[in-house]
Amino acid sequence: MSAAGAAVFLLLPVIVGSAVDDLGLSERQSGYLISSYFAGYMLVGISALFWIRRVNWRVLALTSYVVLALGLSIAAFLHNLTELAVIFFVAGSAAGALFGLGVTMISDSANPDRNFGLVLVSQQVLAAGLLFTLPDLVIARWGFQGLSLALAVFLLILAYSVVWIVPSKRQESEDNSPLLLTASPLPSWVWTGLAALAIYFAALSAVWAFVERLANTHGLTTAQVGFALGISMIGGVVGGLGAVVLGNRWGRVMPLIGSTLLFIAVFFFYGQGFQVIGFTLATFLFFAAWNYILAYQMAIITELDQAGRYSVLIPSAQALGALCGPLTAGYIIQGFGYIPLLWCASIVITFSVIPFTIFTRAAKRNDQKVA
Repeated sequence: MSAAGAAVFLLLPVIVGSAVDDLGLSERQSGYLISSYFAGYMLVGISALFWIRRVNWRVLALTSYVVLALGLSIAAFLHNLTELAVIFFVAGSAAGALFGLGVTMISDSANPDRNFGLVLVSQQVLAAGLLFTLPDLVIARWGFQGLSLALAVFLLILAYSVVWIVPSKRQESEDNSPLLLTASPLPSWVWTGLAALAIYFAALSAVWAFVERLANTHGLTTAQVGFALGISMIGGVVGGLGAVVLGNRWGRVMPLIGSTLLFIAVFFFYGQGFQVIGFTLATFLFFAAWNYILAYQMAIITELDQAGRYSVLIPSAQALGALCGPLTAGYIIQGFGYIPLLWCASIVITFSVIPFTIFTRAAKRNDQKVA
């Protein structure tokens, strides 16, 4: 379910690229289209706070899969930007429901760090397969239309494969979280964490959405970019597995700071001239760091949420970032170019990682006091 909810985001570069090439959209217009998708994603995620534990989870999963696939199928035959934006909004709503359900189920589990990492790994494996095949076999022949229909078919197959393992009703979870910032954690801790996640996600998604266009300006072909992006998904697998294997062995501050520094190095490289090998390696590291740090960020917020009510907002925070990031990036690129975008993204992630380090250090001090 989480893989389906994240599918469009993971394929953002090729979706934006095909929309620009086949529909004649500018970077600003393509950013608007993607933002409409994540607006629906975000709004459903926010509303899920009130109903996610009251509905039949299996029915919710099946309905969301069908709506998402149907929305992409309709989008394949549209050319008007406004109509596409409406359909993308509906499809994003279904994806948000799927991802929110997945996050809720994981937050109820006994080991969220490990399970978030496993989910991220499964997302990257599926996305890698799509990125290795779609650009050369589908997009090169049928463009945006073929891409949309191929994704719809993929989602229907995925629905049949996984929807039956979803429990009809939620499982009761025990409050065994070790992260205690205060005796009665205030929601303000959770909201601050969600805001930091949204800002961090906005900066990264701003670069990710247009990385195909960036590579195109350096002369890379669609097939070369597709290969590089497919390799980057393997990087995502490495990063997710790193979170699974390492867990808290290095604490959480070191992974947060180390990943942020790696992002800055990758963005600096993107601003230089590069060939396909360099682009592939840089994008591999980009997604490895992203999935490595994301598992810790989500686990931190989940553990802040002692009541188990606010973890479902994690997808909404990510969607808010994915909404604002590409939209803002489109304006920056069209007005100033790619280099200012890369500098802005580096600055934003540097500041937005600070709250997570504060939460982790505060939790460690509280644990020491309790001990």
